[in-house]
Amino acid sequence: MGAPGIFDDRTVFRGRSVPDRRIPSRDRSDGCGGVSEHAVLHALVSRRRNTRDQQRSADQSRDQREGRRTRARSAMMLTLKKEDVLAAVMTNPDYVRPTDRPQRFVPGDKVRVLMLNPHGHTRLPRYARGRVGTVYRHQGTFVFPDTVAHGSGELPQHVYSVRFEAKDLWGDEASPKHSVYLDLWDDYIVAGE
Repeated sequence: MGAPGIFDDRTVFRGRSVPDRRIPSRDRSDGCGGVSEHAVLHALVSRRRNTRDQQRSADQSRDQREGRRTRARSAMMLTLKKEDVLAAVMTNPDYVRPTDRPQRFVPGDKVRVLMLNPHGHTRLPRYARGRVGTVYRHQGTFVFPDTVAHGSGELPQHVYSVRFEAKDLWGDEASPKHSVYLDLWDDYIVAGE
């Protein structure tokens, strides 16, 4: 994966650098072993402070976890009962809408997909942007999902099934036998070549 030249065949391992210092040996019978009383007290105070900081950090982490759990519980969808599944499936919403816009393309027309980079939701795949395809079929007029996702209304449009050769989308490595069909709304395409 990745572009050529990004990774090298040789793996580089970097070891940790250990400071070069000597720790004086101490007689184990003497607990402080030549360490000044001030150094011992300083170590004990900083240890206690670190323990308090760690406890405070643990409390904050626990509160954050609880908050995430609470938000996740409130965002969970309700579970359907077995007997309600069929009724839910049968209520397939109808997104077909009439429109005053005339049908712009007929099967066999060449169309070019616009180079759009909208913010947010779109049904336009990036791999098809700027490519030329052939209208295979007019599917009808449907709600435009991009405007619905942004709360701008339904804006019904004609939808066309457009055929693209696989090698036009992915280059010469793609099989010449393969093609891709995409359902594209009016706002995604213009007359091509």
